[in-house]
Amino acid sequence: MRGYDGALAGVTILCHPENFRFPQPMRVHPTEPFFCYAPQQLGEMAIEPGKPYVSRYQIIIADGAVSPEQADAWWEEWAGKK
Repeated sequence: MRGYDGALAGVTILCHPENFRFPQPMRVHPTEPFFCYAPQQLGEMAIEPGKPYVSRYQIIIADGAVSPEQADAWWEEWAGKK
């Protein structure tokens, strides 16, 4: 992704392992620059009255490209896997 000044920026969005149906599938728009996590793609789900539905995500914006190794390290630290 490029910023307003043309410099490369990295965006990493982490899905927590306690989230419903982890790892959650993602929907990526074919022509627009957006996506969403979509656990309902794997089947029916219900949000029951009085029972909160909680999902945890972490968004990391970085200067420059992000390597897969760095993204994995962030996820392991955030998810309590280290």
